[in-house]
Amino acid sequence: MLGDVVVTNNEDENDVLEVANVPADAEVNVYDAPTGGNRIGQVVRAQTTGPVTIPFTNGSLWSDATVYLAMKETGKQESPRVAVPVLSLSPTSTQNLIQISWSNALDFSDIKIYLNDVLQAETGNINYYDFNGLAQGTSYSIRVELRDPDVDGPQIIIRAIVPTQNEL
Repeated sequence: MLGDVVVTNNEDENDVLEVANVPADAEVNVYDAPTGGNRIGQVVRAQTTGPVTIPFTNGSLWSDATVYLAMKETGKQESPRVAVPVLSLSPTSTQNLIQISWSNALDFSDIKIYLNDVLQAETGNINYYDFNGLAQGTSYSIRVELRDPDVDGPQIIIRAIVPTQNEL
């Protein structure tokens, strides 16, 4: 089974999809469809178990609302594909407020929101959050973690660095 999935939206760099706990020598494939379709990313794990990182040209990962991950271990058939929503954090910002919103979250009912790695909210079934009282001219690390506790699938984590308005 695939480990947790971290999607990093890098505004000025390549976007990154990271999969945790990939077995040694396993291959992780990223597809644009639940069956058939095109392989849009791939990585082969080194000799030790651990995370793998799949880079995507800046913005290309966000062209698909959902990607599908599959793992193939040495000597085994490829696993069934797991749907992973690619959530883009859409910030709006004023001088001391950042509002983030996301779409395509399916029906995740366990949502945690962090600002600079400090838990700000633990909730469910929302698609936006406001951070108030922020310093002007400062960039903040924002992380949204989503998990559907009723489904045996990976946790989805979306990260972004978001500046307050006068840096946009």
